[in-house]
Amino acid sequence: MAVQALPFPADAPEAARLVWNLLQDRAGRIWVATDNGVYWTDPDAPSWQLEPPLQPEQRASGVRALLEDERGRIWVGSSSGLWRFDTFGQPRQPVPLAPAGGAEPWFAQQDRSVYALHQDSEGRIWVGTSGGLHILDADGTPLARYRVADGLPGAIVWDIHRHADGTVYIGSNGGLVRIVDADQVNALRFEPIGLKAGLPRSMVYAIASDRQGQLWLTSNRGLIRLDPANLRHRVWRRRDGIASDEFASGAVANGSQGWLYFGGIDGLTAVQPERLRELAEIPRPSLARVVLGDQEVTASGDPLQAWQLDLQHGHPPLILDFSGLVFDAPTAVRYFYRLDPAAPFNELGERRSLILDRVPDGLNSFELKVVNEDREASRDLLHIRVAPPWYATWPFRLLALSTLVLLLTLAYLGRTRQLNRQRRQLEAEVSARTRELRNQKEALEATAEALATANAKLKTLSVIDPLTGLPNRRELIERIVGLLRAAPRPPLALGVIDLDQFKRINDEYGHLAGDAVLRDFADTAGSQMQRLECVGRWGGEEFLVLLPDADAQAAQGWADELLARVRSRRVRTSNGVVSYRISIGLALATDSDDMDALVARADAALYAAKSGGRDRVVLVGG
Repeated sequence: MAVQALPFPADAPEAARLVWNLLQDRAGRIWVATDNGVYWTDPDAPSWQLEPPLQPEQRASGVRALLEDERGRIWVGSSSGLWRFDTFGQPRQPVPLAPAGGAEPWFAQQDRSVYALHQDSEGRIWVGTSGGLHILDADGTPLARYRVADGLPGAIVWDIHRHADGTVYIGSNGGLVRIVDADQVNALRFEPIGLKAGLPRSMVYAIASDRQGQLWLTSNRGLIRLDPANLRHRVWRRRDGIASDEFASGAVANGSQGWLYFGGIDGLTAVQPERLRELAEIPRPSLARVVLGDQEVTASGDPLQAWQLDLQHGHPPLILDFSGLVFDAPTAVRYFYRLDPAAPFNELGERRSLILDRVPDGLNSFELKVVNEDREASRDLLHIRVAPPWYATWPFRLLALSTLVLLLTLAYLGRTRQLNRQRRQLEAEVSARTRELRNQKEALEATAEALATANAKLKTLSVIDPLTGLPNRRELIERIVGLLRAAPRPPLALGVIDLDQFKRINDEYGHLAGDAVLRDFADTAGSQMQRLECVGRWGGEEFLVLLPDADAQAAQGWADELLARVRSRRVRTSNGVVSYRISIGLALATDSDDMDALVARADAALYAAKSGGRDRVVLVGG
């Protein structure tokens, strides 16, 4: 097979070098999605053509997904929204994901990033964005949309896949989702089967089906095969021979003869599922050698039974060599041991030797567990009886007990005489000690007052960030938990704020300038706080704001005001004047939110703000 390069024209910009998606339409033309827009060519006479120019007010941003529908129209998913080529050779036209004025303002930016396209058997177009899932009719009229508040486990939909049995699956930043009643597009229900199947907590970037009906998922934690019937799964990682542990969104293809191809950050992984070995070899724990000090110990009795070994107290080191008798993949075997059947196993990793400097007195049972992928076996290999020391024998204990009783009797008599003598002395000292204690009490009261003042000062220092003077992460966590536990729970908006490109400020102006920028932002944000509001340093260049009693409009207004104030700030440093910008992710608390869930949704909103170009606010509802 010959391999031929098809380079873009020499005058193509750098953005055209990054190819996100490929499509060959029914006319044979090859379409290429790039960060410079859409290119096409005829493979029989290769000559790359850039799509017709858009209107001046339209932005030709990066293209991520391509789909040819049943009418031969080409749908385009990009970071500037959904588009469609209705006629070959004519400019693509925007396809709104919501009627005019129908989209929530805080979701408008997320829905501009389109990652996945799918046409179902009824001709409807399913669209996955960084804000959720949209369903349009064949002409592009919105039918339904779903977000995290509607049951989606994750806001970002990376891929949409229809299984051979008709089931629709979604890959999202919240894992794998199975859609219940996919034909009822206005009443979809989402089943997060990733958690139900015990899959690794990771994103699902792409989904494919093999000829046996198994699902193959790419993620940021390896390649996963899932049986949709019983939810049994297996994970392959880089150590198992795949090219990468992290894959690219939508980078999957079905080849001939059942081959599947997955694109990752370190290359291409090709899999032929029929040729994969299903079961790992069953381990057989066995004891290879026992060495006591510098003498090797030979087995006694039936070799199929556990060895018997008697040791004295203070015995020399005991060395045990063992094996799992696994030959198909010995480096994948992991070993565990314990001496007490009621205790948990201790992990040895790949080590097949153990040195016991001291075995506990009494009867011990050396049990070895061997794990080979999803198969494991355990066995008692050695029974060790350690004699107690001489001072722990029963004759010595009886002698010691008799001696102790005699000594206690003598001590009691002598102590009684001594106590009578001391009682008289103590009565004489009581009155003097009473006066002394009264004086000490007054001194202690003064000391206690001073300590209370010092403790109050220390408590203040423990909850304040020394650089910015704002509440630190510990104080913020206490305030968030307190607000969420309040009964009744008041409305609450939480925002995560990040200084854009802060590393560049440190690199160009120095870390002292970076500290000055952090202090300036702290002063700017702090001066905007009302009575119940709170802003603090979350860590590094990240800050967190709490806005009690704030709805979406109030939170958006507060964040817009802060953005405007920051844009006007200039920080004078020894290396020059520094300006900076911020990105803000806002989340409205729901009744079911705990702290981690609320902060995670605000972090997701911040991520969307960063992805959307920074220096902006993204707000997600409850």
